[in-house]
Amino acid sequence: METTELDIDKLRRKYLEFFEAKTHLAYPSASLKSDDPTLMFTSAGMVQFKPYFLGATPKFAGYQGVWHRVTTAQKCLRINDIENVGRTLRHHSFFEMLGNFSFGDYFKREAIDLGLGVPDQQRVARPRSRTALRDDLYRR
Repeated sequence: METTELDIDKLRRKYLEFFEAKTHLAYPSASLKSDDPTLMFTSAGMVQFKPYFLGATPKFAGYQGVWHRVTTAQKCLRINDIENVGRTLRHHSFFEMLGNFSFGDYFKREAIDLGLGVPDQQRVARPRSRTALRDDLYRR
């Protein structure tokens, strides 16, 4: 099977466009400095959406209506395991997290189906390995 490499801008755009086509709002990255008083930095893609997971109505400044589906390319900074950065391939201090979120609209089964659909429908290179089988994910 032939794999076409994508530059990061094209990969980000394809990811966001995929979820926009699935009626998600493509929302911009929040600041690295978190507005959440319990965090110093934005350490995950969901940080800016914490109020909506806690029950607030998902309305976004500059966008009309209520959005129960959102996708982002969030810049993140993690320093809780800074001593491991550079020692392993999976520890990074600054990275961009692509994410799709639902605030009461869909749940695990549809989230998994949507996520697994990205590589199939957009021809993005698949991960080298999966840690769980699709059926295992549905059972949790």
